[in-house]
Amino acid sequence: MGTRLDKFRTLNGLAGRLGLTPANRCRLLASDYLQRIRTRAPFLPLVHLMLSFQFEGRRVSLALRSNGVDCNLLSGIFDLREYQVPGAHPRRILDLGGNIGVASVFFHAAHPEAEIVAVEALPANLALLRENFRINSIPGRAIGAAVADQPGKATFFLGQADNSSFVRQPWMRGDTIEVDCITVPEILSAAGWDEIDLLKVDIEGAERALFRDCRAWIGKVGALVAELHDGYTIEEFDRDTLRLFQCRQVFEKGPTGNLKGVVAVRKPAAG
Repeated sequence: MGTRLDKFRTLNGLAGRLGLTPANRCRLLASDYLQRIRTRAPFLPLVHLMLSFQFEGRRVSLALRSNGVDCNLLSGIFDLREYQVPGAHPRRILDLGGNIGVASVFFHAAHPEAEIVAVEALPANLALLRENFRINSIPGRAIGAAVADQPGKATFFLGQADNSSFVRQPWMRGDTIEVDCITVPEILSAAGWDEIDLLKVDIEGAERALFRDCRAWIGKVGALVAELHDGYTIEEFDRDTLRLFQCRQVFEKGPTGNLKGVVAVRKPAAG
């Protein structure tokens, strides 16, 4: 009972801080109830919910699922503003690991003139990502692929919480899917971009391989927000990104600090 009450208080507090209307507050609280029902009856389908609220003076709409994870994204991105880059005014934003588009919607609300390209491999996430682009009239597009250091195909491990990764995580089942892979240079070419003003990376453990082979394109990035998994340290990230950025840790999660959030802003040019 205590856990349920704590969750209710957490979501109710989130609803208050986001300024949700009573109807939207009820939808948010219902998502937790529906998730608990589904844990007892996993054969039931996920329920899709629509939330709308004001953020940075703009109306935001989000299509979410009753899986717990989507509400956690809402809290971290819109309430805690974990992806906020102070002083940034990006015109081109690349969202790697777009999931259902919560980060892309946040970036659009904060930078409505920016063009956003989001990359997401998991089909269930991709459908909602495209829906969230549509209902928020986000300029840009969603690409159905996984970012990698080489084009081609790759095997993705599936997680119970509607996420996936090249790297098998402890919570992931044995289920796999084959996905298309796309490189950052290919994304730049397809978008017609010569630089990335803001790069967001949340690719469930594959960021280590991505940044270890980024020399060809990392110099085109102005600012970066990333989630570092599986003990990939800020020091390793700084080394792999050629020490081009001033790095600041914005959060740490997990009992052993195995997930860190980093905001990295390009250092001024020498001389």
